[in-house]
Amino acid sequence: MAAFVLFISRTSCINNAALTPIVLKKDTISKGDISRMELNHDKTSAPIAMCESSFIEEMKLAVEAERLPIQFTVSDIKQWVESDHITKPDGTLYQEISAELLLNYSRNTPITKKRKQKVLYTSKNSRFFSFNPF
Repeated sequence: MAAFVLFISRTSCINNAALTPIVLKKDTISKGDISRMELNHDKTSAPIAMCESSFIEEMKLAVEAERLPIQFTVSDIKQWVESDHITKPDGTLYQEISAELLLNYSRNTPITKKRKQKVLYTSKNSRFFSFNPF
């Protein structure tokens, strides 16, 4: 009886992926399943571009100090970065901020034991951002 061996990654990190073999018997897998596996064989997930967490912390402090409005836009952030000369702790410039970076941070930053709530919220139209729910 023929069998197929399928390797499943147990981690989401591609560079350090731990592979687990799963043996599938020939009669438990269809031709369509094999075709889908072959189509997806060479696809790798691209990393999600997000803001740096230190930049988010700087933004939180700016909102508390009223240097940024409570509900802000990308334009507000760019003006604040330029007027206050915001840089990384090592003195280098942060990458240019975009709505995509903020949206990705808002959507993909997990809630952890240390961070018990979502950090960055997005309005329904994804135009405004806030550290408080809308």
